[in-house]
Amino acid sequence: MNSALQLAPCCPDKTFKTLNSIMPTQYNFPILTVLIGLSALSATLSFQLTSLLQFDRTAIIDGEVWRVFTGHITHWSVSHLF
Repeated sequence: MNSALQLAPCCPDKTFKTLNSIMPTQYNFPILTVLIGLSALSATLSFQLTSLLQFDRTAIIDGEVWRVFTGHITHWSVSHLF
């Protein structure tokens, strides 16, 4: 018996083929992880970039909303990065 039919017997087999072509189950290279890592490394090596991206409540209230998301990639030293 087909494993796809065992998971959802009410769905035709062609539904699973369509879903597998849209959402692959395996990625070959973690592009997003590498991009975030390189962003964190470059923010750590540049003090100006770190101060621009750090989480600062008063700056966020003043309209610099990106700091909510970019505060996670800022580090104050290489040991803090690792």
